Parts: sequence; structure tokens; C-alpha cells
Amino acid sequence: MDQTEASENIAQITKQIRWIIPDTIRTDHATHLVVQRNGSEFMLLFFELQSPLLTGTQEEQLTAFREIPFAEAKCVSKIVMSAENAAIAAGGLIEGLNKLNAMLLAARGQENANTSLKPYLEIDRDLYARMPPKSSREVTIDVTVRGKAKPKASLD
Repeated sequence: MDQTEASENIAQITKQIRWIIPDTIRTDHATHLVVQRNGSEFMLLFFELQSPLLTGTQEEQLTAFREIPFAEAKCVSKIVMSAENAAIAAGGLIEGLNKLNAMLLAARGQENANTSLKPYLEIDRDLYARMPPKSSREVTIDVTVRGKAKPKASLD
């Protein structure tokens, strides 16, 4: 930040975030996930396996299916996250999976059963503890002389 930018800064104001999910947002089903790292960011690519439309008798369908060289998976969503946010999201997902697993075991009367899934689902509590609960998450915005919020960082 140079001297002119510093002098334009009037204040830093912290505001609570109100989470809005519009009714028009699309919900897609993903059957596959590819995770790629690029520098300090993670790209999550969600895919849905496309089933071919086959007609004819069962034998004709089986023959046609065997002749298809590959199965297609259509990318339904691409999300890029910082390493910190990806770790927080992974922690939330792991916590949800652990709760689901415990609920399913309890429904079968196996509260204390050990599953092969459980050892892999450990949350890094130190990392997860730094993320405040959703209801209290806040964002700090720099208010400038020109009245525009300046982002802390930008991606070019």
C-alpha cells in the first residue's frame, strides 16, 4: 500500500455476515470429485456420471454398452478455495460424516462399534477451532475516502 492509499483509508469496520442462498440456485448431483492444488489454492471439480441412453432388447443394450469406449462424467461445479478455507470445509465435512456414522451405528445398536471409516475421519481441532460459528462470522471492510471497499487481496 503506498502513501496515497494509506491516507484514503478512513476506517476499518467489522460487520456480521448474513448468509443468503437464493431460491434460484441450482442443485446438481455429483458422483465424482477431483481435487487439484494450484499454489495456495485448491480447485474442487464435481462431476456427474452420464448414463448412456440405450434402446432395444437386453442383449442389444448389453452389446451397445460394451461397444462404448468410455463413460462420460460432466463437470457440474468448479469451486476454488484458499488452503485455509479448504481445510475448514474438510473439517466440517468430516464432522458431519462422523455424526452420520454414529447415528447409523446407534440405529443398529452398535454405538461402540469400530468401523474402518472412523480412523480416517479425525478433525484437526486446532485448525477448526479458529473458525467461529456461522452465526458470528464477520468480515472487515476498509472504508475509503472515495467510498469504495478495497479488498485485502485480489486474484489477477
